[in-house]
Amino acid sequence: MSEARRNLITFQSKEFNSTVPQEHFINDCCYGDDICKWLIEELTKKGVDCDKEPGQEDFGWYFNFAVNKVVYCLVCAFRLDEDPNQNKEKDQEKKEEAEPDSASAAENGDWIIWIERSAGFMASLFGARNKGLDEAVPKLIHSTLAANPAITNIKWHRKKDFDAGREDLALSSPE
Repeated sequence: MSEARRNLITFQSKEFNSTVPQEHFINDCCYGDDICKWLIEELTKKGVDCDKEPGQEDFGWYFNFAVNKVVYCLVCAFRLDEDPNQNKEKDQEKKEEAEPDSASAAENGDWIIWIERSAGFMASLFGARNKGLDEAVPKLIHSTLAANPAITNIKWHRKKDFDAGREDLALSSPE
């Protein structure tokens, strides 16, 4: 049996809002509406049928899109870098330069996007969301993200590895 496709992406970008909660956010941490709107626009330019507007969850945003007549859901959230040991040297350098404000501290993190097949409730219970991801879908999302110079450090994960804390198994492309 072949391993599941890589369907979860992490990347960095300061082009999208990760510091200023908006009035329409369910929770203050619900960043990602602007990335979803940008992706909808870019995918639509490529002829992909997408929702007109993203929807909101309590942790981020999502939208549906179709490739080869199969509907997928793209979910987006911002993950604040909360590991105090990971960036000790960077933090020390920043402290020597000046005290960081809360906005710059919130920019230290990454964006997480995962792609699932759209499935009904019962099918989701049996894992249908994570099965049958057309290989064209990750390639499409990758080419869209990689074309934006403000998006860096793109890493592709298998969701099960990511959920298990095995981010070291990521690759720079979905293949």
